[in-house]
Amino acid sequence: MRAPSSLRTIALPVTLFACVLSATLLGCNGASTTAAAPAAPTGPGTLSLAGSATGAAQIASVLVVPVTRTGGSTGAVTVAYSTTNGTATAGADYTAVSGTLSWADGDSSAKSVYITLSTATSFYGVRSFTFTLSAPTGSATLGTSTTVVGIAGGLYQAAVGTLAFSPTTASASVLDGAVTVSVARTLGTSGAISVAYATAAGSAVPSVDYTTTSGTLNWADGDATPKFITIPLNTSVSFSGTLTFTVALSSPAGLLGTPTLGTASTITISLTAGPAEGVLGFASATTAISQTTGATPLIASIPVARTIGTTGAIGISYTTTNGTALAGTDYTATSGTLSWATGDATPKTISVPISTTQAFNGTKTFTITLSTPTGSASLGTVLTNTATITGSWAAAPSSCTAYNFSPWNITLPIDQYGGTGGANGIQYAAASETTAQIKAGFADPYFFADASCNIVFTAPSNGAVTTPGVGSDHTRSELRELYTGTGADSNSDWNSNIGGTLTASGKLLNISASSDISTIGQVHGQSYVFMLLAYRSTYNDMIADIYTTNTSTSGHVRTSLIQNVHLGDSFSYTIKYSGSTMTVTATDGSNTNTMSFPIDPSWAGTPVYFKAGAYHSVSNTGNPPGDQTQTSFSAFAVTHP
Repeated sequence: MRAPSSLRTIALPVTLFACVLSATLLGCNGASTTAAAPAAPTGPGTLSLAGSATGAAQIASVLVVPVTRTGGSTGAVTVAYSTTNGTATAGADYTAVSGTLSWADGDSSAKSVYITLSTATSFYGVRSFTFTLSAPTGSATLGTSTTVVGIAGGLYQAAVGTLAFSPTTASASVLDGAVTVSVARTLGTSGAISVAYATAAGSAVPSVDYTTTSGTLNWADGDATPKFITIPLNTSVSFSGTLTFTVALSSPAGLLGTPTLGTASTITISLTAGPAEGVLGFASATTAISQTTGATPLIASIPVARTIGTTGAIGISYTTTNGTALAGTDYTATSGTLSWATGDATPKTISVPISTTQAFNGTKTFTITLSTPTGSASLGTVLTNTATITGSWAAAPSSCTAYNFSPWNITLPIDQYGGTGGANGIQYAAASETTAQIKAGFADPYFFADASCNIVFTAPSNGAVTTPGVGSDHTRSELRELYTGTGADSNSDWNSNIGGTLTASGKLLNISASSDISTIGQVHGQSYVFMLLAYRSTYNDMIADIYTTNTSTSGHVRTSLIQNVHLGDSFSYTIKYSGSTMTVTATDGSNTNTMSFPIDPSWAGTPVYFKAGAYHSVSNTGNPPGDQTQTSFSAFAVTHP
């Protein structure tokens, strides 16, 4: 018997079809194309296509061919362009274009030619034509002047692939805590595709025996790697026999056509029961604790759970083991036995004293391990818990001289009682801190200098916020510029008539698991956000997010600056705002891009200021312990003309 239950914009990069066209055209290099940094600041420059091959699906309707001006922007220049038939025919497969692109003196922005693709008659395979640049003027030179343009036909679906569960059967025990099934892509890999999935009840009941799970699986063009679906199982209930539920695939979609669902588009999962005596294991695989929590003595409390059954008296042993944290220095070595009486399902706690006498920067870890169950108890899947101690701050070395801190305010996620998220959750903002003051000892767990003179900003997801419930519910650790030059207003702000430039270099260290975006640089107005420079983990790119007007935050445009950006990467950026233009340069390794954006007239003359640090858009409550966004800066400075 069962126990009682308790405006999307689609941009087509030059390499989108490099692999699809490889058999027909010029091969596959598998790399994104990024405009090179200008070789010199003077001269008329070089006019060039971004690559030697490009393309789009017939169903896309429009294809974009970008043309760049690099190596100089002196003088007005032009270049002619035209198309020539290949296996694709103008009028039947695409609309022929010809004309002239023009750049004014000082203009180095990319220009684009838009080519209409015909969808009147679908076809199999790839058809191509050429796009050519010619007759440059103004002493400009030609770089790559010809590109082969491919059109993937609307009947290309046969190569898109088939999706099905593989293997076609699955079973698990509630002891496992979760069951994972895989979905394979076979019979083709052309184009990006996706498929939805969802669990459905059988004799196993949703939310009682397993967690209702749904979502979408995605494959990139050329990707044949199996994708996995993991369904959590409820280890707190018992039953006899075997229960079943299903996972089904639906709504296949793809750029070059719709993938086929195979015969195994639904899988049945068989779920077997656990032991009546119960299963013992940690409730979580991790524990987070900070030297600065203020508790005396400071104790790490790690719960151990009894699940599945409660028949008979049982027990289990535990012991701690050093990692980077050392017993006797950072924590007290602890071992012992936990016991449960028959019928007792209450979690038991392992208590480990943590030292606060030796402060350190960063984090240290040790582990607690369960072993030797007694009374016929079974071992669960989580038998080791990694405890992470966040060290208290240390002052910056006296040799750190690479920063222009003055004048700034430092805003940190600390309440007025010195903790994070205290009685009223009111955020603490430090007084202005100069370089000399920081060298003299100002630091904090959320703002400190490491041994290499990198300034580290940490924003814990559960930290205090500026105005909880009525304003910003997002934590931040950041510097706020105070402008004191000519034209400064009473809030130490400047405006578009004055202009300003923020430059910074650093490294992306961590991003909150509850968010997919970390802001590392800003231009902010007194009432509304203006511009955000941010990293997105979902897309592995760096973006410029510009808000349309200074009257609300309802309208904004996100533009991807550089791609293939990952945590741990070093970055640098420049944000320049003057007059009616915002210019942003972002660099990640050898990947660099500069873009200029026209600014809405409503921002003209509006007071603004720069900000730099770590900021994420996630509510400051209910996040996993230890969840945080962290960025380090090796240099930053602000200049005003």
